[in-house]
Amino acid sequence: DEEGSAKLFSTTTNSYDVNTNPFFEVAEPGKASSPNNIVASSTLIHGSKKTYEYAYSYQYDERGYPTSQTAVSPSGKRETFTYLYNN
Repeated sequence: DEEGSAKLFSTTTNSYDVNTNPFFEVAEPGKASSPNNIVASSTLIHGSKKTYEYAYSYQYDERGYPTSQTAVSPSGKRETFTYLYNN
C-alpha cells in the first residue's frame, strides 16, 4: 500500500484426489506440489473480493495414474491434456 505495509493480495485453496500425481517427484524446487492430483482450485482476490474457480477431472489407468486431465477455467473454457508414460 501507500505506507509501504505488506498486504495480502490473494488466497488460494486447492483440493486433491487420492490418486498418484506423476509429476510429484519432478516438481520444480520451491513450487508447491502434492503427491495427489488437483481436482479444484479457488483463488480469492482480497482487494476486489472476486473468486476464480478452476475444476480438474481425470481418466485413470489400472495403476491409478492419470491418462488424461480436463481443466475448466473460471470462464468455462475446457481443455483436455493427455498423459503418455514410458514404462
